[in-house]
Amino acid sequence: MEGAGLQVSRTRVNYAYMHQNHGSQVCLLGIVNKGDVGQAFQVKTSDGGLVNVRMKTPLTEPVSGLIEVCGIGQGKNLVLGESYVTFPEEIEKTFGRAKKF
Repeated sequence: MEGAGLQVSRTRVNYAYMHQNHGSQVCLLGIVNKGDVGQAFQVKTSDGGLVNVRMKTPLTEPVSGLIEVCGIGQGKNLVLGESYVTFPEEIEKTFGRAKKF
């Protein structure tokens, strides 16, 4: 079984750090700004930047809401997506809000 047990190290990034991770494995968390069924969508990151995502394989469902995309960083605003996870609306409502202690 190819790749069994293989762990990939990924750097968690937002818009500001995309350019430092060109060609590297990254994880990006944000809100889908423009999404559709196809291979591409746009994510608004926690620091307000817009990052385009182009999936290696076509989406089988529309994406929306809070999403984490893992893939390869390409310059300052593109991720070649390998996988993604969407989160429930309850989590999306609190995304980007800092807790005050």
